[in-house]
Amino acid sequence: MYDFANSAFAASVLVVIWPVYFAKSAVPADGVRILGHAFSGDSLWALTVSASMIAIGLVSPILGAICDVSASKRRFLMVFWLLGFTATAAMGVVAPGMWAVGCALFIVANVGFEGSSAIYNAFITELVPPDRVGRLSVFGWALGYAGSFFCLALNLGMISLLPSLGWTDTTGAVRWGMVAVGLWWLIFALPFFRGVAERAQPRPLPPGTNLIGYGFRKVGSTLANIRRLKQLALFTVAYLIFSDGVNTVFVMATNFGQSEIKMTQGELIVCFLLIQVVGAAGAIAFGAVAERVRQRPALLICLVVWVAVLGWAFVMTRKWEFWALGVLVGLVMGGTQAIARSMLALFTPPSCSAEFFGFFSIVGKFAAAIGPILFATIRESTGNVRYGILSIAVMFVAGFILLVPVNEARGRQEAEEEERRLQGKAAA
Repeated sequence: MYDFANSAFAASVLVVIWPVYFAKSAVPADGVRILGHAFSGDSLWALTVSASMIAIGLVSPILGAICDVSASKRRFLMVFWLLGFTATAAMGVVAPGMWAVGCALFIVANVGFEGSSAIYNAFITELVPPDRVGRLSVFGWALGYAGSFFCLALNLGMISLLPSLGWTDTTGAVRWGMVAVGLWWLIFALPFFRGVAERAQPRPLPPGTNLIGYGFRKVGSTLANIRRLKQLALFTVAYLIFSDGVNTVFVMATNFGQSEIKMTQGELIVCFLLIQVVGAAGAIAFGAVAERVRQRPALLICLVVWVAVLGWAFVMTRKWEFWALGVLVGLVMGGTQAIARSMLALFTPPSCSAEFFGFFSIVGKFAAAIGPILFATIRESTGNVRYGILSIAVMFVAGFILLVPVNEARGRQEAEEEERRLQGKAAA
């Protein structure tokens, strides 16, 4: 249910509605000047996303270590959830031209979204045995796509109906849509907090150490410990590169569709509604493929499809092509994310899941900041959005190359050996 709740933010705020509103309405048509340099709406949006990723990347690993030792994942998840849905609802005050307020509120909201997601993912090793991790991850993503679909449909209805009823104009309907997303995130996350208890037990701190100091020390030990988990380390590098590609596609897709293919906002919303339906089916389908051929081969297939999608996007000019690509993206998007999350969980020792997922978060978030910055740099230097697409394709190719030598069975074995070592150390 938390997937169902927070995926509304991912679809409506990160991907479909807010990026277009921010770039075309919150930012003036002639752009803005910051430190003497002029930025277009598209470029400023990309840089704002990067800033939010860097912010959460700075706190994630320390937060993860603290959650593990104090058994407080649920409590910290609640803090980031409160931060996220409150800032999202507050984005409803961002009128046209208020780009600075829009930047600040989005950064806070995205920190809440990413921070809560990292902690939430760490629960997966507590809830089911290792052989069911992949199934649970896939089911969560599929339910998340359902949440995205219904919240997007609600927003489409508001954008279509409210102006025609004379209650507000289109920009006002978009702003009310942000309030709706915040309330959606609030309401549908409540079953998680009512029904899921934390099974981890607090562990004693080393003598003379407080939680903050322990968090910093644990980040250093994580870097040392990951050397014993060679498959996890290799997969992490591959993951941070291709996940950066996925994130960049997410945050720039609607701007590309509107500026290059001349899609209307209504067409974009309907297209992404279709993607949510296909994405849920794709997550389930690739989950079944992963159970038959193992996780890594299924993930490699996803990355090949991503490269093909971006190659087509570079040359596409017609609306029907954008719709067709949307179907392909939907098929691989859910599969890529669900399989990657389950592989990270399988390669991670259960007793330090929050620590390692926090570490993955800082690596992933700093990496996720690179893609939009690179996209914005190429967009500003060439004046052409399409050349930014090539930089994203390179990320998927590099991720594929690094994923090929990962040994899935060995990765699970290394995680089990590390867990026995940690348990023996704790007993001593």
